[in-house]
Amino acid sequence: MAAPGDIYAGLWYPIGISVMTLAVGLIFLRDTKGVDITTSSGVSIQKA
Repeated sequence: MAAPGDIYAGLWYPIGISVMTLAVGLIFLRDTKGVDITTSSGVSIQKA
C-alpha cells in the first residue's frame, strides 16, 4: 500500500527489476566486436 501522497511508490518494483536485468546483461553477455554474426554463431569450439 502506498503512503498518502506518494503516487510513484509502485514504480520501485519495475525499476528494481530493470536494474537487475541490466546488471545481469552487462555481466554475462559477450561482446561481438570483430565477430561476423551473420555467418557464424560466435561460439568458439575447443578441440581436445
